[in-house]
Amino acid sequence: MPTRSTAFALWLGLVATAVGPDALAAVDNPPQEASSAAGADIAVAEGTGVEASAPDETGEPARRQPDPQAIDPEAPDPQAIDPEAIEGRAEPLPEELEGVTIVEKLGDQVPLDLTFRDETGRAIRLGDLFETGQPVILTFNYSNCPMLCSVQLGGLVEALVEMPLSAGAQFKIITVGLDPKETPKRAAETKASYLDRYPRATADKGWRFLTGDEASVRALADAVGFGYTYYPKRAEYLHPAAFMVLSPAGKVTNYTYGVSYQPADVVRVLTAAAVGESVESAQKFILSCYHYIGDAVYARRAEAAMRYAGIGFVALFGGLLGALAWRRRHRAAEAHA
Repeated sequence: MPTRSTAFALWLGLVATAVGPDALAAVDNPPQEASSAAGADIAVAEGTGVEASAPDETGEPARRQPDPQAIDPEAPDPQAIDPEAIEGRAEPLPEELEGVTIVEKLGDQVPLDLTFRDETGRAIRLGDLFETGQPVILTFNYSNCPMLCSVQLGGLVEALVEMPLSAGAQFKIITVGLDPKETPKRAAETKASYLDRYPRATADKGWRFLTGDEASVRALADAVGFGYTYYPKRAEYLHPAAFMVLSPAGKVTNYTYGVSYQPADVVRVLTAAAVGESVESAQKFILSCYHYIGDAVYARRAEAAMRYAGIGFVALFGGLLGALAWRRRHRAAEAHA
């Protein structure tokens, strides 16, 4: 009949199997990152020129003035730093995101003579889409975007379905593909997926998906200050999440940022654009389509955390199964006794 020691041995065996030799080695030989970090802190402290001191009568280290000769004479006095000088300061962007931003150009004219292809494959001049005298929502996306494009256009559709205005009746939407390799067929498939969620009678003619060569796409993006770049390591386009509103004459009247939009705000900027009035955005927080690849140290820590979480689950589950099996056998033995 199994005993408690047998069940405990089973539990330990499951833990040892899940851990494996690599994990056990990591436990026996922990990384030296902590000591390295401590050494770095010491180095910083030594660089300040503060002398080591023995504890005073209260047991606390005595404070001494830094050595004037060890301090950088060009370093600013901390008490003399103006707090206003650091307001709005942000950490530098990753190198890959340089230029991926919005430079607002309210009032600027877009080049209406640019030529693209619509979702049917027909060549179309950009200015032809402005002949109806309606304001235009302009977005830059692409069908193979891994995440941000679908989130942004999905947020736009959510606002559109709540609006009294209809695309094709009171305004137009033009979505320009950033990827010059995207085909009209692929653009048509993407368009259909959004029109399924926006079943207005005039939506098909009111929302156009255009593709074009690199020169045409770049010229239109530059005209409205939409900065984007191609990231070859992941075969992706890095770009902001925002749409522009253009007047019936093709002039920029508004920038709306983010991936979630209030229907009333969209109606307001379209109404202003219809009469050529510009509306400045109250929120200019820029989201970018970018996948952050962390430092290897943090990646290893995350991997270790997931490994030990898995180990804990296996150990707990194995222990539970062992306990249940032991209990069942123990009761069966008592019943036959």
